Amino acid sequence: MFVQPAWRRRGVARQLLAALEAQARKLGYVALRLETALGQPEAICLYRSAGYVDIPPFGEYMGNAVSVCFEKRLT
Repeated sequence: MFVQPAWRRRGVARQLLAALEAQARKLGYVALRLETALGQPEAICLYRSAGYVDIPPFGEYMGNAVSVCFEKRLT
């Protein structure tokens, strides 16, 4: 996810994330997983504050030293 600099600090990313989670629930998903990089501290902070927890790298991110992976259970 990328938010243009002019729109940052307005809650846009959080709103997008909430909309994605709502759609995933409607589709019957029970969890979401995502990846970002160590060089994205704002994204890491957003995901953790939105209830995502760190998980080991998965899929194509396995073995990638800069990947940070997260999961959130949708209940």
